[in-house]
Amino acid sequence: NTQVNLQGTPGFLLYQWTGPNNFLSPNVNTSFTATSLSEGGVYTLGVTDNNGCQGFTTTLVVLDPFPVAILLTDNNKNCVPFCSNFSLQTSANSASLVSSSWMINGSTFNGSTLNYCITHAGKYLVKASFVDANGCPNNSTYTITAYPVPSANFEYSPLNPVENTDDVLFDDVSKGDSLISWNWYFVNNNGYQSTSQNPTYLFTEAGTYPVALIIKNKWGCSDTVVKPIVVGEDYSFYVPNVFTPNFDGINDTFFPKGHGILKYNMAIFDRWGEKLFATSDFFSAWDGTYKGQECKDDVYVWKISVTLPNSKVKTYTGHVTLNR
Repeated sequence: NTQVNLQGTPGFLLYQWTGPNNFLSPNVNTSFTATSLSEGGVYTLGVTDNNGCQGFTTTLVVLDPFPVAILLTDNNKNCVPFCSNFSLQTSANSASLVSSSWMINGSTFNGSTLNYCITHAGKYLVKASFVDANGCPNNSTYTITAYPVPSANFEYSPLNPVENTDDVLFDDVSKGDSLISWNWYFVNNNGYQSTSQNPTYLFTEAGTYPVALIIKNKWGCSDTVVKPIVVGEDYSFYVPNVFTPNFDGINDTFFPKGHGILKYNMAIFDRWGEKLFATSDFFSAWDGTYKGQECKDDVYVWKISVTLPNSKVKTYTGHVTLNR
């Protein structure tokens, strides 16, 4: 691909250039672009003067082979972010390279190798320009494909599920193109799993559980999100803080309310710690008396122990005001 200029001595009547590949030219000066190595060799110039005398001379045109190098990379397709190492490998018949430069994403780098990190999805054209020991230049290109990484996320309802009662609906709200798989992990990695995009799950015991979602797109790029799900106990328990035992039919006795309680014990104490009332019947109430006598208006202490459906025993203490 280099222009070769052939120049004769002016002042003769006729000129005739001959050379490889049937090259002919009747001009004193001529030129051609060498497109192959076969155009190299001996070129002869014949001249004729005004007296009809002829003379000949030759010149040797040496063509160096076009430098050929293959652009190599160790990572040509991956999910962002990733880094790739680039290098050039010359062919067996090429001269060694003496310099090289790289252009990618509008930036130029010098050196025999290149390490480049890609953080955004897309196609990147890598161009390597190089010069061999004969001073011949060439270039090689390579296209890197960087795939997008999705963003995993989910929502769930109800926000405060109750053990063994509420089916929790998990709603995939992940972002990303061409999603093809959803893998859910409930309670632990060895527990129940689902590949549905929007599964449901019933937590059988109260507690805090990590729920993980792993999503993947068609290019194999994945993302993971883990959220804690707080599951409440399957019982309710409420204790009033005042009652009025004045026989008006409204709030005359003191007792808790609730459901899901297997066993129950309640005791009432005065401010000096004397037990005034005790019962293991959840529906038995204190009427504000002790040994048949009405207790005075005051603040009393209660202590309640309950056994829950999961066999856990919880003990509560508090105060109730007696106000006739």
